[in-house]
Amino acid sequence: SNEAFSTPLPQHPTSIVPFLSAITEVTFTAWRQQCLWRGRCDSGGLLSFAISPSAHGASLWNHLARLAIADLANILPTSVKHLHVEADFSALDPADFACVFDALPELSSLRLNGEGDLRFVLRQLAPGSPSPQASVCPRLRTLSIGGVGCRWSHDDEFLGDALAVLQARAGQDLRLDRLEVDIMYESADVYQEAVRRYVPLFGELVHGV
Repeated sequence: SNEAFSTPLPQHPTSIVPFLSAITEVTFTAWRQQCLWRGRCDSGGLLSFAISPSAHGASLWNHLARLAIADLANILPTSVKHLHVEADFSALDPADFACVFDALPELSSLRLNGEGDLRFVLRQLAPGSPSPQASVCPRLRTLSIGGVGCRWSHDDEFLGDALAVLQARAGQDLRLDRLEVDIMYESADVYQEAVRRYVPLFGELVHGV
């Protein structure tokens, strides 16, 4: 099946679901056999879509998860200011995140957590030169990465990539106000070394780390 969230919707979903245009906060889950999209507006209204492919095995689940994240660019209104993605990122295509980020010019906070290597997703936040993505998420001020269940096999590579993305954004005057990184380390010594090496560097690019 190639059906995902937007399949039953018209080219402009707000024509039949006007509430979509008022959504400012979105949570998307594609993790542990769950595929759920929840949107909330400032007035407290809630809209949700769900796909439950667990009975059809992992291969179909991975296929639907990829379709669903790509679908966000078709469903989400440009008014979205807060996006939380909880996913097994190893099953998703980073290029789809580039489309999502391009579609959200008002996004001010982004939270990414789950499992898998997030480096390739983070790279989609780096402005290109020259590129239509030169001002990707220009209003982004808070970035939160990590969370329960996260495991990083290449912490230095991940932090190095995150640093490079923030440097690129700062160079385009797209500096963050706050960065939150939650990584599980094998020992306190490794954690302390990471803090010693990276916190001062991040501190030069972000107002709050």
